[in-house]
Amino acid sequence: MNRLKIIILFFTLSISASLKSQAIDAPHSFVVVGFTANMGNLGKLTTFGGYSPTDNSYIARVLPTFTINKYISLTPGYAFFQDYESKSENAEHQIMAYATFTLPISNKLSITDRNMYYYQIKNYASNTVTYRNRLGLNYKIKVKDIPVSLYAHDEIYINLENGKFRNRVYVGSSVSLSWLTPQLMYYMQSEKGKTNKHYWMLSLLVPLEKFGFFSGKKK
Repeated sequence: MNRLKIIILFFTLSISASLKSQAIDAPHSFVVVGFTANMGNLGKLTTFGGYSPTDNSYIARVLPTFTINKYISLTPGYAFFQDYESKSENAEHQIMAYATFTLPISNKLSITDRNMYYYQIKNYASNTVTYRNRLGLNYKIKVKDIPVSLYAHDEIYINLENGKFRNRVYVGSSVSLSWLTPQLMYYMQSEKGKTNKHYWMLSLLVPLEKFGFFSGKKK
C-alpha cells in the first residue's frame, strides 16, 4: 500500500509541475459519441465520431483491438479528420498501428506503455509519419459497485519526417455503467515554438455487448 501511494503521489506531482510550468491558450473542447463491441476471443472494436465546437472540426475513428494476453494488445486503426474552420476545409486520412503493454502492479493499479506509428495523408500539406509513445498509470476503483477508472498519461510525439517533438499530458476518468461508458478527459499539448494548448474531451460510448449485440465472451 505504501508503494502504491508513493507511485501515485510521484506521478501526480510530476503532472502538476508540468502543467504549472507551461503557458496555455484558451481551452478547446471535443465531444465524442460511439460504441464498443466484443469480438469474441479476439478483443474489442471501438468506433466513434466526434465534433469540436471550439475548432469546428470533425473526426471519425475505427479501432479494433486484438488481445494477445493480459500484458499485450495490438490495434490497427483508421481515422478521418476534417477541419471546417479553415477556408480550404483541411482534411486528412490517418492510418495507425500500435502495441500496448500493460504491467499490473496490484489488482487496482497498472502501468501501460503504448507505442504507435501514425501516418497522416493530408490534402493541405505533405504527408507525415509520427511515432508516439504514451506512458501512464491506470487505477480502478468502485463507487457504489460501479467500476470507475482513473488515469494519468504522458505522451511524446516524434515527427519522423523532420524530427520535431510534441508532448501531451493526460488526466481523466471513465465510468462503466450498464448502458453507457462516459469518459471525461483533459490534456495539455506543448510544442517548441508554439503556444501550448489544453483540451477537454467528453466521450460517450455505448457497450453493444451489454444489449445482447456482439456479446461473445472470452473462454
